[in-house]
Amino acid sequence: MLFTSTAGATELAGYSFGIAQDKNGFIYQASQQGGFRLDGQTHTPLADLYNVPNNWLEDVRYIKDKNQLLLAYGDLGLYQVDLTTNTTTRLINSGCWRVGLINDVIYCLRSHKLSSFEYQNGVLTPLKLLPDGLRVNAIADGYIDTDDGLFAIDGNTAKLIDATPATYTKISNNQYGLIAWRDKTLYYYDAFGKQKSTPWPTYPKSLYANGNTVYIEKNGAVVHLNLMDFSVINEKVNMIKSPVRRIFKDNSDNLWFISSNDVQIKPATINQLSLPYSSDYNIKKHFRNGFFVGTERGVLSHTSQGFNIVGSPADYGYVITDIAVIGDSLFIASNKGLTEYNYKNNETVKIYDKYVIALTVKSGELYVSTSFEGVFTYKNDIFATLHDVNSLLHNNEILDVKFIDNDMYVLSAEGFYIKDKLQRIGYHGNEIGIVVDAVKLNGSVYIATFGNGLYKFANGELQRLNSPQSIIDLQEFNSQLYIGTIDGVYKFTKTDYSLVPGTAGLNVTPNSMMLENESDLTFGTQYGITTIKLVNKVMTNQPRVTAVKTENKYFVNQTSHTFDAISQTSLYLSDLNFIGNTEFAYAIDDNWIDSGSGIINFHNIRPGNYTLKFKSRLNGGSWVEGESLNLEFIGKWYESNVVTLLLFVLPALVIMFIILFAVLLLKANYGVHKKLYDMIGSCKMNLALTKLLKAKSACSSPDLNKMADGLVYLDEAVDVIVPLAHGNAALGKRSIQQGLAALQAALQFECTGLNFEYTISFSDSVTLDAGLERDIYALVYHSVRNSIDHGKASQVEVFVEQVRSQVHVTVIDDGKGCSLYVRTFKYGLGLYVMRDVAKRYNTKLRFKSSKAGTSIAIGFPLCVKSVISRNEKAPS
Repeated sequence: MLFTSTAGATELAGYSFGIAQDKNGFIYQASQQGGFRLDGQTHTPLADLYNVPNNWLEDVRYIKDKNQLLLAYGDLGLYQVDLTTNTTTRLINSGCWRVGLINDVIYCLRSHKLSSFEYQNGVLTPLKLLPDGLRVNAIADGYIDTDDGLFAIDGNTAKLIDATPATYTKISNNQYGLIAWRDKTLYYYDAFGKQKSTPWPTYPKSLYANGNTVYIEKNGAVVHLNLMDFSVINEKVNMIKSPVRRIFKDNSDNLWFISSNDVQIKPATINQLSLPYSSDYNIKKHFRNGFFVGTERGVLSHTSQGFNIVGSPADYGYVITDIAVIGDSLFIASNKGLTEYNYKNNETVKIYDKYVIALTVKSGELYVSTSFEGVFTYKNDIFATLHDVNSLLHNNEILDVKFIDNDMYVLSAEGFYIKDKLQRIGYHGNEIGIVVDAVKLNGSVYIATFGNGLYKFANGELQRLNSPQSIIDLQEFNSQLYIGTIDGVYKFTKTDYSLVPGTAGLNVTPNSMMLENESDLTFGTQYGITTIKLVNKVMTNQPRVTAVKTENKYFVNQTSHTFDAISQTSLYLSDLNFIGNTEFAYAIDDNWIDSGSGIINFHNIRPGNYTLKFKSRLNGGSWVEGESLNLEFIGKWYESNVVTLLLFVLPALVIMFIILFAVLLLKANYGVHKKLYDMIGSCKMNLALTKLLKAKSACSSPDLNKMADGLVYLDEAVDVIVPLAHGNAALGKRSIQQGLAALQAALQFECTGLNFEYTISFSDSVTLDAGLERDIYALVYHSVRNSIDHGKASQVEVFVEQVRSQVHVTVIDDGKGCSLYVRTFKYGLGLYVMRDVAKRYNTKLRFKSSKAGTSIAIGFPLCVKSVISRNEKAPS
């Protein structure tokens, strides 16, 4: 996996930092274009995230226990960023190009001048580590290399550990000690004070101490050395051609090789064995003391003593196409034929002198695939042609022989042949071209071709599968198929395939793929021998929001998720994997949307609250969901979802309210008119008349008994007539004074325990209009009846008073009150009459009611002449 990053074309001696990783997995890289934070998906400038200069960043360091970054901006000084609080502090105003750390001591190198400080509670105090005027060439954590020798920092002082002066130096350290290149010699100073050295004439552009080993650049190649004896572990670890200027190992043990213009990440699951010399095609085979490697320059044997050439490549051929081991014999296939080499006694025997393409071993017998003469076998010193197969060949160029179950597959440049256990031979695939390999996986046979991809072979039929086109080799492992090609290794699962991380650009050598240690996939490439640990799964991290951008400002560690609905808001997702291909998807209201870049953009979204879900998957694996976020977008009040809902609902509610209001009013009016109808159609008057007629007849009789019955009938008639006489609002020919007196007398008869009082106050010169008196009496009568019948009042007071040019009427009771709902929608005849009276006089009926009682007040004009044309009787 490559991504672009710029760095300086030249550098000062001792520059071995420039990249760091924090405990959360973010990587910070220094460059001439400023500092960047990497999360596996995006490069975010540090100047956008924190209050730091947008200038050339010379060095970056991370202090784990404080969760802080130290950023060296050259002449602009040293900045500190607290990653917990996102606060920035400028620690040093003077120049700082390289930073060294040891305990509570920070020191900066500018050119060849060192400045050192004690670092306590975010404050730097100047500290003198070295004598004045001493020229410093390089620094590392706890070490300073000068013209006067090499110093180790012990507490707050510097201790000389090597008095040998040096002019050109580069140093790197870890917990095991210090590795230093000083004037063409490589030194190792271990933690116990012991020193080792070896000549190293080439000035290394990069140096990185890793445990008891070191990675050191040499002529563009990064060499991996064992510090115990300086033996070479790997001649070339990197694969890029430009000089490596930084080497870095991240928290997942992936190696980063940083050159001037790019970065290569070597996954921890991939190991590269480099060879003593360059070879594009390499094949590895084990023997009891080590392993052989067939190259373009002959065959190498590797033992505890290192690599050695096998025999004479001039005799068996330089371009090795395949090798096989049977007992003590190594069989070498090349463009010059087949050679048997006995590595026990170093004897060589030529078996065949024409081009051999591949070798296959079955039950101690060697099957030899040739370029011009088909297939041969070799066993017990007998080299023989495979007559039955060769006689049927359409093309004598045989690429390989494979044994699947009890069948032999002969792969040629024009299809393949199958020889079953009954010695029957069938020909297949003349249309698919060059067949390079065949394997059985999950009960099916897969055929690989160079140029036409992968096929599934079943029941004599070939089915083309979605796969890379130019296949070199196949290997089955754990019910999965690994495909070696000219540009990487791919993993095939059922109907799809994906690139194995870290293998892009690898040209797999034919006949080289094999399993080692049961789960290590090994194959040859143009860089040597590559091994992938298939059981080590790439770490799958939970995705998260690593940054938020709104109104052209970036925010990290965002705890508030409230944003402006109109402005564009971008959420950056990452799983903090720096190798492999990560896919993202997000959902609002469970509608999942793919996001290849891992960026979610919101713009002009409707205000409201949303639940955001997101997930990721690495290299086509299983989806991993992150923690969902509750987002709130704030806009104008009229843009909210509530207002939008009301715009649709409110008209319906208004219509429903109007309908309900109308229904309730109609219902109340219907009750009033029904009561009037019942009063008009009442038979009580007829009943009273009937009883009076009976009383008259009985009292007219000389019979004393009938006369007694007549008196009874007369009492019954009185009981009916009295309520009729006093149970309506008709004043008749009486005055208001007489009407209220009669009402008081009637209430004493009907309602025992009721205290009814009235007051009438007028000047002597005022005589009310008869119509006004009738209307006042009607209003008072119905108000009093409501107080008694509905309010259950025990005391009622009536005031009819002259106030200037008006008559004020007030009725007060101590009843249980009458609610607004009842007065509006469940009123009876009384309230109806009272409101009708007020309406006729164009006055307002004031109504106050509570649980403590009710008061009704109204004002009438004092002198009224024929204001209302109405019947003598008001409705009761």
